[in-house]
Amino acid sequence: FKRLNYFKKLPEDLTISTTHGSVMSLVGIACMALLFLLELRSFMTLNVETAIEVDDVADSYMRVNFNITVDDAPCDFVSVDLTDATGLYAHNITRRVRKVRLTAWRRQLAIHADEGAAMPAYIKPSAAELAQIEGEAEGLDPEELAELAAAAADEGDPAGAEAAVARMAALQAAGSAGPSADRGLDVHGNAHGAVVALDEKTLKEYVETHDMVFVNFFAPWCHWCQELAPIWAQTADKLADLHYGERVKLASVDCVAHAEFCRTMHIRAFPTLLLYSDHTTDTGLLYRATRGTDALLQFVDTNAQRHEVPHEEHVAALEEAGTAVKVAREHGPEGCMVSGHLKVKKVPGTFHVRLHSPQYSHASELMSASHVVHHLSFGGDEDGEGLDPARKAAKAAAAEAKKAGERRGRRRGGRNGDSRKAADRDAWDGAILGTGKSVADNTPFVAPANGHSFVHFHKVVCRVHEYLRGTKVAWYQYTMHSSSHKEVDDAFPSVKFAYDLSPMKVVERERSMPLYRFVTSLCAIIGGFFTVLGLAENTLHYSIEAVSKKLSWQTQPAYVIVRTRPGGRGPAAGTTGWHANGPAPRAACCGRPLSYASPARPEPRPTDDRRRVSGD
Repeated sequence: FKRLNYFKKLPEDLTISTTHGSVMSLVGIACMALLFLLELRSFMTLNVETAIEVDDVADSYMRVNFNITVDDAPCDFVSVDLTDATGLYAHNITRRVRKVRLTAWRRQLAIHADEGAAMPAYIKPSAAELAQIEGEAEGLDPEELAELAAAAADEGDPAGAEAAVARMAALQAAGSAGPSADRGLDVHGNAHGAVVALDEKTLKEYVETHDMVFVNFFAPWCHWCQELAPIWAQTADKLADLHYGERVKLASVDCVAHAEFCRTMHIRAFPTLLLYSDHTTDTGLLYRATRGTDALLQFVDTNAQRHEVPHEEHVAALEEAGTAVKVAREHGPEGCMVSGHLKVKKVPGTFHVRLHSPQYSHASELMSASHVVHHLSFGGDEDGEGLDPARKAAKAAAAEAKKAGERRGRRRGGRNGDSRKAADRDAWDGAILGTGKSVADNTPFVAPANGHSFVHFHKVVCRVHEYLRGTKVAWYQYTMHSSSHKEVDDAFPSVKFAYDLSPMKVVERERSMPLYRFVTSLCAIIGGFFTVLGLAENTLHYSIEAVSKKLSWQTQPAYVIVRTRPGGRGPAAGTTGWHANGPAPRAACCGRPLSYASPARPEPRPTDDRRRVSGD
């Protein structure tokens, strides 16, 4: 039985301790301790394995988060549109989209209060009213013109009834729209009730000499300006009959003839209706409501009676009602910050930030698409928004199952690790939980000139991180490439964000070293290092011993072994002796009997009487 003992011991008398052995033992202990700590660190550290797999996340929708500032486009003109590869087209999305008015220095003025407002209606005068206004302007018989317009309308010829509209637009461009001087003249020599054509110099004079001046900045080629021309003339005509008619003036500015002046007034679209008061053009109220005579007169009347309430409260009431907003020249051209999120299908698509509105006519040479992307990311579904009803129900059921598993684990006295891990695995139903990182935070994009558009293309890939206990979190990452181009064929500048999703996903799985592997590695380190250290120590020991032995033989004195012959005459066979000048030979060397002589000195002369002889 004792033969099976693999750990046999040697007596202490057969072991030798050396200095170099002790030094190597200390070095070995330090190295093994260091390797043990490194292996322990590796055992305690989580490793992440990365793999590329087919994207099987079952979400049918994806969230797009954005925050963009357009420097030279008022919020009235900015809209968000969405298109995708399935044929979806959504215009002027306002749900979950917020617009904030900004100054030229990006200071917030106010939240845009009329998000998603319908296009303002144009309530035009009847054919008889148009004929009457035109007749008064041209000095013609209004009854005859009214009969002709009514006859044209009765015959089903809208062009005949609308002919007066075009003539009124031409009269407005010529600066003679409205009645003649029958009502008298103002201090500037213009008839009361007429729409006065102004320029940079005369506008300032009119604002300084009237309590209010309501100005229509228009372009002759603008369709909406042509629609507004008869309404504007009729409003001026009726305004002259009010008790404050002499203190309020309706005017117009041709922004084609006075283009530079309109740029200094920060006019970006037509028609732009601004009401100036307090004898200054530094601030004004931008009219945004219905474009009809009654609505315009009500707006003027409200502002004429504003002395009954403080000015700030009056402006706040108008902005809250969506009738008008306050603008100031000191703020420079207004900008707009658009932020929010969209729910889009997981197919290639595009969302536009358009800088024009169907409520106005625009000139592309006055429009700049320069902007700043403060934030843009994909993903984020903490509340399950955007999932179809079946996915929402599955996610709610998985969450409930997770809570039930944790409760069962607590009742079992703390052995809830497996239950919690299984519940976490069940809770993963493919929903995107995390919000991806934005790679374009606060990145400015400056247009080389007006009339240029920007296109940002994004390649989106899903990343899934699987934690050690089984919980999974997914988010989206993307690459972004941008370019700008000049629009052609009178197209309006815009900012376009195109996105495309990769069919593959990147999966990151956390992995830890099992305990058995740690123990195996630890034994391999200790045993292997101890063996290697033993081999090194033996090699060093025997090398030192061999060198020492060689050096000791070279420094020892020589001796000879002689045999004496009978009679004392010289050496005989079988007899040993040594020279008198040298020491007696050693009986042993390194534990072995000495049976041979080392290299001898030259044999002494025979006449030397001091030689000893030990005979057989």
